[in-house]
Amino acid sequence: MTASADFSDLIPADHSVPPGGWEPLATFADDHGDGRIHVTLEGRVRLHGVMCVDVPGFHPAPATTAATAAPEGEIGWLGQSEGLVTLGAGLVEGTMSTHIARMLDVIEAPVRVCRGGIIQIEGLSEGIAEQVVRVLAPLGLIFDAESPLLPGRS
Repeated sequence: MTASADFSDLIPADHSVPPGGWEPLATFADDHGDGRIHVTLEGRVRLHGVMCVDVPGFHPAPATTAATAAPEGEIGWLGQSEGLVTLGAGLVEGTMSTHIARMLDVIEAPVRVCRGGIIQIEGLSEGIAEQVVRVLAPLGLIFDAESPLLPGRS
């Protein structure tokens, strides 16, 4: 487990947070951490201000990343089969508020946690995907791969 007095790193099962899976994490971050959820460049979920976290659906991240490498993530509107869409979103400084995390649960879709501080909301109809972008972009999710707010861009 990668933990110190300052933070705990977690990995969701199969690197995917199921619908309803963000609420326990958000509650823990509000009650015991800094009220924010961080997604690292390695694709780990990090809670600052806590250690030894036990959150359903997540397990402690080991000290090395090789065995638990998160998938590569893409940002933007990503087509799937049968007319479904995956939305890839970057996080400003790899951070989201617990409010955004709870909004992800409202969508009722699995969310893959990827390397690069990217999350991917999977299995959306085009209409729902459009609504998600309209609601979550103003709250801080970045759906533009060329945004200067993303790591490595200026």
